[in-house]
Amino acid sequence: MIGTWVKYASIAVCLGILAGCIPRASLQGPLQASKEQVIVNTILDVQTGQFIDKAKLFDHILSSEYLLLGETHDNGHHHKLQANIVDQLRQQQPSASVSFEMITYQQGKLLKQHAFSSSSELIKILDLAENNWPYKRDYQRVFDSVLLAGFDILPANLNVNRLVQISMQGDAGMPENARQILKKTPLSTKHRADLLDEIMLAHCNKLPEEATRPMVEIQRLRDAVMSMSLLNSNAETKVLIAGAGHTRNDRGVPLYLRSHNREASIVSIGFLEVKQDAESIDAYGQRWGGQTLPFDYVWFTPAVQRQQDPCDAIEAQVKQ
Repeated sequence: MIGTWVKYASIAVCLGILAGCIPRASLQGPLQASKEQVIVNTILDVQTGQFIDKAKLFDHILSSEYLLLGETHDNGHHHKLQANIVDQLRQQQPSASVSFEMITYQQGKLLKQHAFSSSSELIKILDLAENNWPYKRDYQRVFDSVLLAGFDILPANLNVNRLVQISMQGDAGMPENARQILKKTPLSTKHRADLLDEIMLAHCNKLPEEATRPMVEIQRLRDAVMSMSLLNSNAETKVLIAGAGHTRNDRGVPLYLRSHNREASIVSIGFLEVKQDAESIDAYGQRWGGQTLPFDYVWFTPAVQRQQDPCDAIEAQVKQ
């Protein structure tokens, strides 16, 4: 049983789908939220239900203490927009840090040990530690913007081996500070059930429920670890770049930040791919488990065409 769990945990973490941030199928092309309005490349203010332009978004978000940018990992449109936001922040805020889900604390130690002045040098250092992130393809443009701004680059994740070890040991294997945050911020019964459903759906319902239940705690742990990266920064603005599932307001990183400070100024942006089968904004809320999208703002982007349906990749991994 332990060997089976280790296999499933490794699949989940290596594929990067615990956050529910990889779409279930290849999607492409613009989408109409209604017959009249094309929403690709538009920005929705979730609270007001109104579409706004980039200038108004930047006015709203760049003064926040915490700025969470939720992506689909392999969508280059999302990385381009993240880099653009960092560029805008550079013009207004001399003190900021950027925490990356894609950088582990093991890699963070390497960054402290090696000097780097370019994104290429940074990527070489990150690749000294085993990882599954295509940094050059997906994140080099974001690294370029962060380095140009002179902002600190911070780790915000644990490596795969550490996560699998913790999944086997339970609370006893967790870092003490993370354990305390999780104890202080329990999930409601509904949010826990919703998270389990999200994880099972992210795995295309191809893993048994007994294998996905422990992943709820791993997802919570990762959210707590990301929140700690932000809380440990002394910068005036703390940015997080992570999968959109981690940046949702109801049960993601903002939940743990607010357990530390209820009055914290937090803005969460979800970069969401348009879906050809969605006929209303409500359809997007339902995709995220409710009637309301769990972000402060949603930036609708084109989808990317993927060579393989992620569900097929998961099934192939499970069969190995």
